[in-house]
Amino acid sequence: MVVGRRISTITFEVDREEPVLGLRPGCDKFPVPKDSQDFAILPQEKLILGRQGTTVDSVGRLELRKLDEWEPVPYAILPFVPPIRVDASVSRALAHLPLIDGWESGMAVIDLDRFREITRLPFTGPFDFIPLGADCYKESLSPLPKPAEASPFDVASMQEAEIESRPVRTGIVATMPHDVANEELIAKQPYADALYKRITRARGGRSCRSPVILDYETNVLHRIQRETELAGHLLVPDKDSLYVITEENVFLRRISLDSGAIDWDLDIGRNQTGSVFSCHASAFGRTHLGDLIAIGVYDERIDIIDAHTGERVSQIWLHDEGRSRIVSLAWYPGGGMLAIGLVTGTVLFAWLPESFETAWRLRVFRVADRSLRKVQFHPVGDRLFSLSQDGYLRSWKLLEDERARLLTSG
Repeated sequence: MVVGRRISTITFEVDREEPVLGLRPGCDKFPVPKDSQDFAILPQEKLILGRQGTTVDSVGRLELRKLDEWEPVPYAILPFVPPIRVDASVSRALAHLPLIDGWESGMAVIDLDRFREITRLPFTGPFDFIPLGADCYKESLSPLPKPAEASPFDVASMQEAEIESRPVRTGIVATMPHDVANEELIAKQPYADALYKRITRARGGRSCRSPVILDYETNVLHRIQRETELAGHLLVPDKDSLYVITEENVFLRRISLDSGAIDWDLDIGRNQTGSVFSCHASAFGRTHLGDLIAIGVYDERIDIIDAHTGERVSQIWLHDEGRSRIVSLAWYPGGGMLAIGLVTGTVLFAWLPESFETAWRLRVFRVADRSLRKVQFHPVGDRLFSLSQDGYLRSWKLLEDERARLLTSG
C-alpha cells in the first residue's frame, strides 16, 4: 500500500459566485493489474477484483483480496470476467464466463462465502439479482421440478416438498444470449427451445436484448420480457420494479416485476450530428427526496429521474472546461450525495439539495492519472474507492465537511 499526496479541490457552493479552492489529504493506494475493470466491496474488508485481460479473447479472472492485508498476489482466483453484480446479502455474485470471439459466452453465479462457482447459465449481461419477496414467478417457460411422492412416514420427502413450496430466493434477471454464444451450455437447459427461438444477432452493431426472469437454483425460466434494443444496464432495486437503460440513444424503461407489463418509457435523447446521447453509467438511490435514478448522458450531464413516475426532476451539468465521458455513478449510502466519475480521472461529489428547486453543491477533485473505471462508496460510508487503468485502487476518506453535509441532508 502506498499513501498518496495531498490534492486540490474545487467546490461550487450554492450561495457563492466564485468556486472555493481547497486541499484534501492523500489517499491509500493499492497496486492492481492494469487490466482490472471492476470491483465490489465485501464484508470483513474483502474485495473482488475483476480483470478483463489484455487482449480481446483473454480468459480474464476474478481475484479475492483483503484490504487490511493487501498483497500483489491474490489469495483466491476464479476464471471469470467482469462486470460483477452482488446481491443484497453480499453472499452471491454474478459474473461473465470467458469470452468467445470477444463476446460474452454465458454467466456464472458465484458463492462469495466460499468463493466458488455455484452454476453456469447460457445468458449474458446486463444482469442483476431479484430481491426477496418478488412475485414474478407465476408462469414458467420450462418444466417445473416434480415434487417427490412421499409416504405418510417419509419425513425427508415431506421436508423436501416444503422447501419446494417456499418462495423463490434465487431469482435473477439476465439477458438473452446472442448468436455468438455457448451452444453446448444452451443445449443442456430444459428451456433450450425457448432460447433458440429468440436469440438475436450481436454482430453488425445493433442487437435486441431481452431481459429474462429465472431461478438459478432450480434452473427454471419464468419469463422473457419484451426486447429492448441496445439495452446496456439493468437495475432491480426492489421486489416490484425492473429498469432497463440503453447504451446508445438513451432510453429508460420501467417494467413491473409482478406482471411483466411496461409501466412507462422515457426517451432521454437520440444521437444526431453535434449531439451524442449514450449512457455508460447509471445508479439507483433511496433519498430524502424519494427513489431516484441517476443516468449519465455521455460527457454533458447527469439526469435525475423519479423512479416511480419516470419524470426528470433534476439535472447536473458538467462544466464545459471539465467535460469528459461519465463512466461511473454511485449514490452514498442513504442517498445524500452522488459520486460522478469521469474517464479522465476526475470525480464530482454532488450533494442532494433540500428540494429540486435548489442548486446542487459540487466538489471536484482528481482521483486517477489515467482512465477511471469505477467509483464506489464503502458500505459504512466513510470512504470512496476508485479503480483506474493506471494500476491503482484508491481509498479516499471523506472529509469532515463532506460528511456533515450528509448528516444535515438526511
